[in-house]
Amino acid sequence: MDRPQSSYNAPPPPPYHYPPPTNPGGMYQPPMPSIPPMSYVCRKCNLGGHWIHDCMKKPNQQLKQPPTKSQQSHGDWHCEPCEKHFAMKSQFDAHVLTHEACWAPGCDFSASKRVVTSHHQTAHGQYAGSGLKEIEVEGQKFHGPSLSSIPCKQFVAKGTCKRGDECNFAHTGALSTAQDKAKQQYLKLQATQVKEHKSSLLRKLLAKDIDKEHRHILQSFRYLVEHQFFQPTPDDDVEVLE
Repeated sequence: MDRPQSSYNAPPPPPYHYPPPTNPGGMYQPPMPSIPPMSYVCRKCNLGGHWIHDCMKKPNQQLKQPPTKSQQSHGDWHCEPCEKHFAMKSQFDAHVLTHEACWAPGCDFSASKRVVTSHHQTAHGQYAGSGLKEIEVEGQKFHGPSLSSIPCKQFVAKGTCKRGDECNFAHTGALSTAQDKAKQQYLKLQATQVKEHKSSLLRKLLAKDIDKEHRHILQSFRYLVEHQFFQPTPDDDVEVLE
């Protein structure tokens, strides 16, 4: 039995992806990076004309030296207050439009808002112009005992010290005397105290049998004492040793 044909039409095949463009020599030619807007400035090198992911400056690379007049004449513009470089004059002009004048009266300094804020704090702030001052700091006071008052352990244990008079510690027996007194007090306290007997699990299980055996032993001793079992009788021939 023939199946009915479906009226569904398959979608057309996707377009063929051609290989990337190559130069006349047959080598792959990478695409050219896009150009950012004129107001964009890279945060790594403080330059414009390229994106931050296309920046060739390494993270640990030192800041670039300020350009000379010959470099500025060839197209490198530099903003001295903000310490920024620009590759195109349009970027430099856009940056200059963001400058603000210093808020202090009579000051002609102008730069970006962040630089002006830092300048105002350092040049016109509360501590501006005071410079560094030397402050006398009192030395740390140690309330602990000095070395001369601490007994020498070697002298206390052996009675002599190999350092002799050069030893920084005290050659006295106060430490040993105090230790002996403390040890004697501890021994006396241990002798007066009764240690608590800790019974084991086996002893707890056999407690009834142990008490029964003790009663039997005591009854045996009582019988021997009452009947004078070990005393000799007149019928026994006992030699008395003088």
